Amino acid sequence: MLADLIDLVVQIHRDGGQPDVAVHRRDRALLASLRPHTSEPRALLAAWLDALRRTEADLPGRALRALYRLQILLLVVLGLAAGGGAAAAVFRYDGSQPVNVVQVLAVFVGAQLLLLLPLGLVLLPRRLTRLVPGMIAVQESLAWLSPGQLIRLLARSLPEKIRQPLTRAAQAGSLQSRELARVRKWAILFPAQAFAIAFNLGALAACLSLLTFSDLAFAWSTTLEPDPERVHRLTGILSSSFAGLVPAAVPSLDLIRDTLYYRQTGVSPLSDPSRFGEWWPFLVASMITYGLLPRLILLALAGGQLRRSLRSAFAEMPGVSVVLDRLTCELVSTQATSPELGARASAAGPALASAASAPPAPGELTLVNWSGLEVPDESFSRQCEAAWNRKVLGVRHAGGRSSIAADEEAIAALAASPESAGIALLVKAWEPPVMELLDFVGELRRSAGPRRLIIVAPVAVQDAGRLASPAPADLAHWEKRIRDLRDPALTVRGWPGGGAP
Repeated sequence: MLADLIDLVVQIHRDGGQPDVAVHRRDRALLASLRPHTSEPRALLAAWLDALRRTEADLPGRALRALYRLQILLLVVLGLAAGGGAAAAVFRYDGSQPVNVVQVLAVFVGAQLLLLLPLGLVLLPRRLTRLVPGMIAVQESLAWLSPGQLIRLLARSLPEKIRQPLTRAAQAGSLQSRELARVRKWAILFPAQAFAIAFNLGALAACLSLLTFSDLAFAWSTTLEPDPERVHRLTGILSSSFAGLVPAAVPSLDLIRDTLYYRQTGVSPLSDPSRFGEWWPFLVASMITYGLLPRLILLALAGGQLRRSLRSAFAEMPGVSVVLDRLTCELVSTQATSPELGARASAAGPALASAASAPPAPGELTLVNWSGLEVPDESFSRQCEAAWNRKVLGVRHAGGRSSIAADEEAIAALAASPESAGIALLVKAWEPPVMELLDFVGELRRSAGPRRLIIVAPVAVQDAGRLASPAPADLAHWEKRIRDLRDPALTVRGWPGGGAP
């Protein structure tokens, strides 16, 4: 799904710079040859992307997915090497002096726990970080230090034709939605936890190897005032989480006293030499409990959240509503039960497909009669339902002679309509887009949310209040003006709504 999401982001950005008619023609041809048997959003989007990949060779999703997997593999290898090297250095024993237990705990327990603190700051949800000034900047800075950012370096090795589309989409702001921000966060944290797990496994492997094939001696020493009682309390706290499972891994007070080491005098001459190896169960259990297990839990959390955020972003990111609306319309218009029925549907309008065709009709719409199109509301709804094959929830009036209060009332009512229902503003195609309309669209977007589908439909009006398709020049002018708003969930659809040539 990662490859599909990347390609979806890039394609939404590309389509935003193309005339709607051209995009509709392309998708109609794709769906006519593909003929998917589902209209479930994720499946339909995936089928559409598969068809696009056969015509768009430079979609970067699959290449970046392969690069992401390569990053994880490299981080695992680096983690194993780093962990093994660290353990070889900390557990180094040449017979002159024992391995210092304090150093082992500092590196493989203390440092590991301290590294969880910045990770916890990164994991804080945005609704909490907004309450603390500067916390979002701290999160972003900490994320840059993550090993999961290795993919940024690897991406430079990609061919220009693969790297360029994603770069353009990112520069245009297509990657700044809340849904994709969650994907980025978990996509960075997942390989970082893979590295941490590999580090701990490498350290444990090196430690167990040294324990098995050499005779290690352990002691503890510190330049601070040595206090066996205090050390016993500390080891008791650390071992409390595994004492019930591994009683032998809990150091006794006698062991702590007998293995106190002074640089000048060494250990007590009364100490039993065999006791200097009794520390290893505690050290191994601590490394597993405080080093490996938290990272395994975080890896499972990051993996689950990554899959969840991918599914959410794939269906809910800004711009998907326009794509799904377009695909559903084209799916209905290109699939009929017989050629004759298909021909009649094309003659009556591209969305008039057979009710018996496999996919259901597109979603519901709330209409806005902008600037007083001289069409009765009942006729307005009936013509829209026939041409677009959608259920019309109601008709609102705005613009033109409507007052500011009436426009605000219309916006409030539209925002309160079901979120799954799109909003279609039917405008006079022969009039240019005025600032009053653009301000209305902007306020409607703020009230209705970033994902609500908004359609601007330029129409012409024939005698007797019949709606007609706009002139190509008028439609092109509207498309260019609306495209300049850079709203991925806002689209222009020339009447009768199918992007017909």
